[in-house]
Amino acid sequence: MNSCFPEFENGVKIFNKLYTSIYPITFLILGFFGNVLIIIVMSKRIFKNRHLPTKDPINLLYLVLAIGDFLAFPGQTIQIWIQSVWGINIYDLSVFSCRVLKKSLSYIIGDFSLWMVVFISFDRFLRVWWPTKFRDLINSKKVLIVLTILFVLALLKNVQFYYQTNLFFDPLTNTTKCLDDPNSPIYEFYRNHYDYMMSLIFVSGTPSILVLILNILMLIKLKIRRSLSAGKLNNSVRVVMVISVAFLLTLTPFFIIINVGSEFNWYCGKSVYSLLVTITLANFYMNHVINFIFYLVMSKNFRKDSLEIFKFNFRKLRGNNSVSTTD
Repeated sequence: MNSCFPEFENGVKIFNKLYTSIYPITFLILGFFGNVLIIIVMSKRIFKNRHLPTKDPINLLYLVLAIGDFLAFPGQTIQIWIQSVWGINIYDLSVFSCRVLKKSLSYIIGDFSLWMVVFISFDRFLRVWWPTKFRDLINSKKVLIVLTILFVLALLKNVQFYYQTNLFFDPLTNTTKCLDDPNSPIYEFYRNHYDYMMSLIFVSGTPSILVLILNILMLIKLKIRRSLSAGKLNNSVRVVMVISVAFLLTLTPFFIIINVGSEFNWYCGKSVYSLLVTITLANFYMNHVINFIFYLVMSKNFRKDSLEIFKFNFRKLRGNNSVSTTD
């Protein structure tokens, strides 16, 4: 490890504590509000269009993506915030929080959410390249089948983490700690041969490459269409392409630092590496928070539907207040 100035190390520690005290709670508020709004809007659209003979499944995909985003980040960000502010590790409190919340459940939902972006990009890719056959290629029933397969695969990939961790008593502090279990029969195998490659291939590398390829192919087709004056671009394609770019920008840096950066001999060693992990991890969690901003900025219909929801709830609240005042 390279030498480092004590002032720099102390500065990194202070920055990490301030940063991890602010961004988790900010993301929790934005993520809760934004994803709940998306879930309500998309659910209303699906219910409204349920009798149409041909339905674009994009609203269903937006809905499932929002549910995945809503569930993906709270467990991890709450833990980061609580530990930064109060010094409590919630994973050390019970077997459930250790074996389920720390890795297995978070990774299952997180992987499912990541591959949802790939599937949405593939859905819009089909719409761009084969617009006349799109209704035959993709429908709600096929979408539900694919989503079920994605969830089952995410479950099978990450259920092993349930058996890799456990609570251990620490006699020095007289407390329990959630740690990797070296007595687990699959611990050494996954640690030495499986964990790194699975993360690199199925969580970071493959999804990023697929999303990048699909978006490049869509851009090529759209450029050809534009040269032929082939009509107005469907707005959902624009939205999905922006979501895909944000996906690449938020996902890639964190996994590069985790999977590759840890091998380097950084100046100031752990201090710089810790700083980069903190920043890129926050950037990674942003992927589950910012989609509703894209909908608000780019979709007039989403803004309209959101405004109607707020107006309805405001009128309902005002009506209840009037009744209580009269009583």
